[in-house]
Amino acid sequence: DREYSSECLYSVGIHPWDSGRVSLQEARCWLELHSDAIAVGECGFDFASGRSELKAQQRLFELQLEYAHSQGLPMLIHCVKGYNELLEMTRDYQKVQFVVHGFNGSPQLAEQLLKRNFNLSFGAMIIRSEKLQNLLREYKMNLQFLKPKTRNLWVK
Repeated sequence: DREYSSECLYSVGIHPWDSGRVSLQEARCWLELHSDAIAVGECGFDFASGRSELKAQQRLFELQLEYAHSQGLPMLIHCVKGYNELLEMTRDYQKVQFVVHGFNGSPQLAEQLLKRNFNLSFGAMIIRSEKLQNLLREYKMNLQFLKPKTRNLWVK
């Protein structure tokens, strides 16, 4: 139960695209330097980009997961073609709240994540994707997490 007096609330984390360029020591220092952050992330797995290998992404994610757990912070998750790794590595961390950023997966994947108490956020695809619209209806979700950097999309 932290108190936040700052007018600027932010998250801190190392994106999976950068996992091959940042040492664990640098990442640890970065997290500690920004100890007033309200969440850890955007972090996770991205195997579509080809920018960094599995082991580097796993090591960095584990460090950030441990930090979020120890500080009682939620995590903002970036995940592209890495949901098996995400589900495996978070299995023993039920007390950490997870928000999957810009979810665009299958209804079956959504069901797996929701059963594990993950939250899902959506980007502009929610407007164009009948699959995602049906997912919202089926699980009676509301749009409390809408990806803010979505261009040309105004939410009223």
